[in-house]
Amino acid sequence: MIKVGKYEFATKQKFEDALVDVSNKHNVVVLGNIDLGTKLSDKFHVDVLWAFDDEDESHPESFADKIVNLENDGVHAFLGVDYLTHKI
Repeated sequence: MIKVGKYEFATKQKFEDALVDVSNKHNVVVLGNIDLGTKLSDKFHVDVLWAFDDEDESHPESFADKIVNLENDGVHAFLGVDYLTHKI
């Protein structure tokens, strides 16, 4: 089962610390400090395409309180995967 998560971490280091909980079967896209139009975000952003073996799986706890809930794809989309349909 495919799910998409969008996350904000306080710093790049906090993201790197959480990344140790992610296996290599998932696809992580580092967006960094994204452009908000008038300035750069002070948060470190990443998108993850989760490839779960069953529908009861979810992102690691280290990602849980970092999730961002968008009403559109945001600044990045995974080709062929609709975020709104597959968001975690």
